[in-house]
Amino acid sequence: MPLIGHDGAEGRAGDAAAQLRDVPDAFKKAGSPEYEAWARALRARALLGVGDVAAAQEEMRKARGLVGAVIPPEVRFALAVAEGRGRAAAGDAAGAARSLEAAAAQARAAGLKAYELEARLALAEVEMRSGRAETGRARLREVASEARATGLKIRVSAVQLRPRPPLASFDQKNLRGEPCGAQRSNL
Repeated sequence: MPLIGHDGAEGRAGDAAAQLRDVPDAFKKAGSPEYEAWARALRARALLGVGDVAAAQEEMRKARGLVGAVIPPEVRFALAVAEGRGRAAAGDAAGAARSLEAAAAQARAAGLKAYELEARLALAEVEMRSGRAETGRARLREVASEARATGLKIRVSAVQLRPRPPLASFDQKNLRGEPCGAQRSNL
């Protein structure tokens, strides 16, 4: 299940992380490693929302170790988006962008529009926080427009479209591999 409609999710990330704490174990007890991985990807996303990059990376590492050769799409794409967001939070904006673009392309090729939009939404967020605010906002508008056209629910608030400062972890390099300090005046 894609999580496209996440308007305001940043304010509830702590609640989501707490609520998802025991979910992976429930799937483990049920003998469902793929859905345990999916739950860990969701928890990683929530942990990233509260800034706990190390814990999120640990959840993603555990999730990746659980998945086998045949992965249900909801697990594969949830994990790919969580890993992309994790890479961005860890300071690898360029790597995050590449992995999110790849996830979007794979979802598109598989005909899974909701998962494609989820990956592109995450990519827009990475762009907006890594020195490419205008590109990110344009992508965000495009994703919202496509979602509406296909009947999918996505909420893009005015807050998401407003310029925001880059994440502190992006101070190393932006998507073009340049120092972010010079890019801040463009935000």
